[in-house]
Amino acid sequence: MQITAEVNLSLQRYAVKDWGNLDDEDKRTNEDALSYPDDLYLLAAYETCKGKIWIITNRISENARDNATTVCFPSER
Repeated sequence: MQITAEVNLSLQRYAVKDWGNLDDEDKRTNEDALSYPDDLYLLAAYETCKGKIWIITNRISENARDNATTVCFPSER
């Protein structure tokens, strides 16, 4: 599978709240964070042919629900 397909699959998993390769505590933290959409921070990790990727969603401005989602390798975080 090519990296682009793996990233796409990871994003699809993320969209349905499959947090990938996180421990149970981090998964619970994500679930709890969904209750606070005005100050959202979510993290997920997935394995790809090029190594682990992170998908991170966080608030990017003072405006509530103004969030960005980023896909990166751990070295880019």
